[in-house]
Amino acid sequence: MSRRNPLPEECLLLRVDDEEEQALDEAVHALFKKARIHPTGRVVTVVLCNEEVVGAAMVSSEYDDSLDDWLYSFDVAVDDKWRRKTIARTLVQDVLNKVNKGSASAAFRVEVVNPSMAKLLESFGFQAASEDGWSPHDPYMTLNC
Repeated sequence: MSRRNPLPEECLLLRVDDEEEQALDEAVHALFKKARIHPTGRVVTVVLCNEEVVGAAMVSSEYDDSLDDWLYSFDVAVDDKWRRKTIARTLVQDVLNKVNKGSASAAFRVEVVNPSMAKLLESFGFQAASEDGWSPHDPYMTLNC
């Protein structure tokens, strides 16, 4: 699942460690709050443009007995001014790469509140959890890889 998604020239993808997460915490949470997303998990990747946090991904996981495997979820937020510039695609790709690198198989279940994000996730192979397809009233999408 390798796609080349160059970010705008003034932007940088930063994979976050624990120390950096603390330093970026306020800016990342402000970004999610502005996007009206209530994230769970920890910050794993941010996009900095002109030294400002304009995109971020947070990942959480839990062991699912019914799958006999780990179930991952993630949240992505991108500043309104920076949408449609491959930032969300780059963040999603980075999350999938990071999780797949650390495990032989991975299952994802994400709650998607934005129709544009639903379309983006479909391009990565995610499917609506409901037989009726994705909708704001049934917002879950899944991927097994």
